[in-house]
Amino acid sequence: LAERFDSAVAARLAREVRSVLGLGDRPGQTLLRVVEEVCGIKVFHLDFEPTGSAACSLSERFGAAVLLNSNSVRWRRNFDLAHELFHLLTWKVFRHDGGGQPESPDEHEEKLATCFARNLLMPEEVFREAVDSQRRGLGKLGMDGLLEVAREFDVSVEAVLRQVGFVYNIPSEKM
Repeated sequence: LAERFDSAVAARLAREVRSVLGLGDRPGQTLLRVVEEVCGIKVFHLDFEPTGSAACSLSERFGAAVLLNSNSVRWRRNFDLAHELFHLLTWKVFRHDGGGQPESPDEHEEKLATCFARNLLMPEEVFREAVDSQRRGLGKLGMDGLLEVAREFDVSVEAVLRQVGFVYNIPSEKM
């Protein structure tokens, strides 16, 4: 099953999760509350190194938990939370622990988790409207527009640029 899990499946899962959890058009604004209160996932905010890293765990005894770095800025924690949510949702698809320690995610799973997070936090149809709104009159998305879209979705400028590439089918070398 893990071999058949591709970016299209990850994007579809993000749409389904957004719908089922009622996250709305800008999930970054409500994701933490919904994950904790609706999903019952315990989210810990602790100071650890390196910044920009997070982790999750799923235990029969203790349930699901996510560790976010309290030193990370809000948009980084949002993206990390969405990324770790993917790992929790697909735990049984990608984990093959034979009674010992669970395997660490491989590069394929990490890319899928990032794809899921990007699509969960920046839903394509709403994202396209936001970008097109910023482009009006200019014909392009300038730095001010990039910053505004990033603020609107509570993500990084880098995440916005990557999503622009995917949504508008722009090769990365032309970005």
